[in-house]
Amino acid sequence: FWGSLQLALDAGVDFPRLLVEAALGRKPEARTSYRSGVRSRWLWGDVDHLLAILRNGGTMRRTHPELPGLASTLGAFLIPWRPGDRFEVLRASDPGPFLRETGAWIRDVLR
Repeated sequence: FWGSLQLALDAGVDFPRLLVEAALGRKPEARTSYRSGVRSRWLWGDVDHLLAILRNGGTMRRTHPELPGLASTLGAFLIPWRPGDRFEVLRASDPGPFLRETGAWIRDVLR
């Protein structure tokens, strides 16, 4: 599967279920609709992006002028949630993966 699979699931298309159904010889139910406007956010990726811009955004923007500047990066980061946002890993129904990822992120930062 691909990295943005969670986005498809949050939009209402369960590709893993469709694959299992096909593998079991069942005809998967045709999916003709999905929720548009769903946006996937990866919290620790957002933090990493903000830190990279804070550390060397000027240098990065000289070679990659398409990157957002500090003000827009900070503004996007400080808006914690907008309608349609779903967090990639942070889920109230299952906090374990986020806690594990947080521990790994902290260990990486401390190295």
